[in-house]
Amino acid sequence: MSRRTRVLLHLLTALISFFVLAMLAASLWRSTLLLTAIYLIASIAVLARWHRVDDLAYFVTPFVAGPCGELLAVQSGAWRYAGAGLGIPVWLPFAWGLAGICMKQTSLAAVSLLCQGQASARPPRTRSPTWPWRRRPRVRRGPRTSG
Repeated sequence: MSRRTRVLLHLLTALISFFVLAMLAASLWRSTLLLTAIYLIASIAVLARWHRVDDLAYFVTPFVAGPCGELLAVQSGAWRYAGAGLGIPVWLPFAWGLAGICMKQTSLAAVSLLCQGQASARPPRTRSPTWPWRRRPRVRRGPRTSG
């Protein structure tokens, strides 16, 4: 399979995933427990597939920030969710997290497709950041001598 075909497949997978998740929310919003279970399973599956530190950041940041913004909007009266005891439905953080990682994967595939063959448009190759507790130990040098 060529690189272009793989990138197209990746792009289609990310877009289809996003639209399926959106359609689930549109059709199952009345069944909070079922939608929460589906989104939880989808989150586990997505994070099993994409689990680098930056992938986790693209999931966790919207998972936390999205519902915080939603709560502010609900509390100010901008809108409300039907049947949400806490102001927002339980499944909403999962929807935000899944949307964040779908957007990341979609944009990466689109940029890779659009900038194919353009060396200046490619992002520089860097190592993925590691967790803070896995940092490399400092190299200790011998005692300093004054001279």
